[in-house]
Amino acid sequence: SGNSVGAFGSAALSTILRINNAAQTEVSHNRFSSALASNAASAIFITGSATDTIIEKNEIGTTFPQAITDLGVGTRGLRKPITLLNGFTTPGGGAEPLNVMSSPADGRLFLNGSLNCPSGGGNGLQIGVLPVGFRYTAGIDFGAIAIVASQYVPCRIAVGTDGSLTLLVV
Repeated sequence: SGNSVGAFGSAALSTILRINNAAQTEVSHNRFSSALASNAASAIFITGSATDTIIEKNEIGTTFPQAITDLGVGTRGLRKPITLLNGFTTPGGGAEPLNVMSSPADGRLFLNGSLNCPSGGGNGLQIGVLPVGFRYTAGIDFGAIAIVASQYVPCRIAVGTDGSLTLLVV
């Protein structure tokens, strides 16, 4: 926490900080920089054996091809994309793709983004699946608004303990 780290000159690095085989590592309030993008592919690399890593308030230079590579389970503070299923798509025009984030402070889950329903509305269809480490211990429903046949329609998104996200038009 509170470090300034960089890669300069001709150093050939794949990453500046690698988090591997660790649980609840906190990476916060750091500054990562690289004079040349070829020096490091990403500032922070979280491997698949890292769990519940907490990432927040880091300043990462724009020369990195990818600021953070996250393969970890339950990483908090980063948005994880959700692969859409059954004809659901991301709207164009700069709309944020569907993603989930776990709060760095307390682990609460936030589902963010927009999606287009498939033709016919998508009622009862599975939208996608939350990644491992981002699942509720009990099923939960929350309210949302869907656009079905050019009309705004109230709906619910049911979240199963297996991570399934299902659209339920009210």
